[in-house]
Amino acid sequence: GTHCVMDTKSLEGKRIDVVSRDQDDVWLVTINGQTHKLLICEVKEDQTVKSSVTDTTVTYTIATTSKVAGTLSLNGVDDLKVRHGTHPALPPAPRAHVHKANSHPTSQAAHRTKTPVEIKEKDYLLSDIHDLYAELESIKDSLYFVKKGWACYFGGSPTHPNLKVEETPDIQMFEKMLDNPYKRVGTGADTDFGEMALAKARPMCLKLLLNPVFNLNALSDADVNMLGSLEFNVLGFQSKILNEFDREQYLWMLLMRMFHNLDLVREFQISELNLYRFIGTVCRRYRDVPFHNWYHGFNVTQTMYYLLVTCECQRLFTKLELFSMLISAICHDADHPGLNNIFHAKAGSKIANLHKKSTLENHHFLQAMSVLSLPECNIFGNLNSSQMVELQLNIRDMILATDLSLHKLILTSMEAHRKVLNKAFKGTKANQLSREKKVPAMCCIMKCSDLSNEIRPKDIAILWATRVNREFFAQSAKEKEMSLPLTPWIDPEKVVIEKEQINFITGLCMPLYKTLHSVFPTISPCIDQLKKNLVDWEWRLQEMTTREEAAKLSIRSVWEDDQEGTGKGGKDLSANLGNRANVSVKLGEKK
Repeated sequence: GTHCVMDTKSLEGKRIDVVSRDQDDVWLVTINGQTHKLLICEVKEDQTVKSSVTDTTVTYTIATTSKVAGTLSLNGVDDLKVRHGTHPALPPAPRAHVHKANSHPTSQAAHRTKTPVEIKEKDYLLSDIHDLYAELESIKDSLYFVKKGWACYFGGSPTHPNLKVEETPDIQMFEKMLDNPYKRVGTGADTDFGEMALAKARPMCLKLLLNPVFNLNALSDADVNMLGSLEFNVLGFQSKILNEFDREQYLWMLLMRMFHNLDLVREFQISELNLYRFIGTVCRRYRDVPFHNWYHGFNVTQTMYYLLVTCECQRLFTKLELFSMLISAICHDADHPGLNNIFHAKAGSKIANLHKKSTLENHHFLQAMSVLSLPECNIFGNLNSSQMVELQLNIRDMILATDLSLHKLILTSMEAHRKVLNKAFKGTKANQLSREKKVPAMCCIMKCSDLSNEIRPKDIAILWATRVNREFFAQSAKEKEMSLPLTPWIDPEKVVIEKEQINFITGLCMPLYKTLHSVFPTISPCIDQLKKNLVDWEWRLQEMTTREEAAKLSIRSVWEDDQEGTGKGGKDLSANLGNRANVSVKLGEKK
């Protein structure tokens, strides 16, 4: 007997025969010849559903934002409406095998045990409670979120005292600092706005942590080859792979392939299980906001990979530096609320009080360190203490460097080191450069990757321009809703998107990419595409306005920010960035 919560998609292509149905709506059915007991229930929006299992009483809560998925007919006995929604903390499927890179892609389902139906994101198997308890107790790694999620719903059992949640000092610190980051702080009725973000935090699918199932050989050769091209369009996967979870999982594996292609997995003996968990956990920390979502995080990482591999920028860096660059790109906007630093300063959110400078960037850095502190996401297990220190400093510097207010500081620092960096890139002594001299190049590549929409072909660039302006306009609406001072250059009634993209290319992208080009002349295709897209946006602007009207448009841009640290002190960039890090984070040293 197996109790399941499933949606109609999980039953597609399955032969279902009803054996019997009792008065409690428990159905005895056979699915593809295997017999199961199913409790079929209709889950309505924002309802709490409780279920009990005979002999072993289990109570669980399903928090849903559900919609009718369809009508399921079980052998003509009855038509049952089956709904599906988000189940944030139900336990994962037990005993799924982890597939090595050399496994055949079609063999995955065959190796699963106690999994009678294909499990998707919203299907959870509650199979043999005691066996699953025993399995959790026997896990040597501290699968923190799995055990905590399980204990939250089924905890307190005196028969399983060994099911403990190991909370290290690092985990406790991060949970406290990252709790309710977008709440308005202070007293009075004006603080009662709930969470100030354009989208809610996404739940973590716990079964991914307990039993990852992946096969890198299932990746399309065409997709892998496109990783080194500016024509790679991650937004195209939304129509290419319709199921959101399958789509995200496919992108995780593409990121894993980048680590392999740069020889990082072999060099640092990275656990593939932990790498998969790390990428998946970071992905779920991105919110579904219009622009700063997981697809932007992937897009930035893929641009980073393109610059390192296709443009050969990797010749300047050590393997450890390449390792930190990929991690920084993946994590750089984790938990972005879709509302910028200016908004949080005006609204008085918790993170604005915690981080006086580079507010969101400090928050993203803490998110990265929080995930990396989890034992199940530990990809640093074979690094020594000095490597750990250097890698964490690199991640801090590169994530903080994405703050637009530091744009000129990055350019100034790159110019100060341009000659020595270019000489090292052309020669054979790159590894002899000090970290101080290479940090500006790492940060400049990070910023170029972050501001890479307009180095894509025109059709892809337009998609990203539409998304980012939609997010700016949503912030403007939020400011009006909260009676905050309005940011004039993101007001949809005043902004002309064509003019904004021209400002973006001429004011931000072109100076940045030309500076990087002075060190790495191999990135010339990026500048060529910037020029093509600039011509296109200028043509679009001329089509909608006269030359006189275009000249009157504001030169103040949504992309501009008050610049800091642009004086002569830009030589030691890492020290400048370290001064902006409000919290000094150092993960526990390897024992």
